[in-house]
Amino acid sequence: PGGGTRPFPFDGARAYFGYRPERGRITFDALTVTAPDLRLLASGHADLIAPAGGWPEAVVAQLSFEEVSANPRGALPAPATFAGGALDMKLALEPLGARIGALVLQGAGEDAPQLKARGRLVAGPAGWEGALELSSPTLGAQDLLAWWPEAVAPGPRRWLANNVRQARFHDARAGVRLIPGRDRPALSLSFG
Repeated sequence: PGGGTRPFPFDGARAYFGYRPERGRITFDALTVTAPDLRLLASGHADLIAPAGGWPEAVVAQLSFEEVSANPRGALPAPATFAGGALDMKLALEPLGARIGALVLQGAGEDAPQLKARGRLVAGPAGWEGALELSSPTLGAQDLLAWWPEAVAPGPRRWLANNVRQARFHDARAGVRLIPGRDRPALSLSFG
């Protein structure tokens, strides 16, 4: 990536996989990633997209998650934990970028909410650029607070935490935009 694009740090990754060259398919029996902001355990496959006899230009992947824990840049009060999920995505290698066709994560615990997302992320010369649309069909007040970064709209977040003990939010939607040169992403939030 360009000089303004910060790398995604990770502590380790482990994969048990097989490769079928005639199909250009990598099958992951187990994939584990550990990073300061993320821990996941997955399985699935990735298809290498390449011109005949050439180097891969993209990877199309379908993964099934057994466990996901995330806390982007420590923005959440505690890591968001999910008991399972699935991801369909395309990773382009030049320029480096990802298009998430569908991400579905199932919260951990009884009556846990489901989180859905789609979007794109591109490494540009001035930094990461992209947009992510998130939604949840139904969400409890405590779930919303768990997924709401403390530094984002702290006044309304504090009011909700201090004044609403129980509630169900329906058709919750959030949008996140990364704009090169800005310290923070642009965010939007709505409920049906």
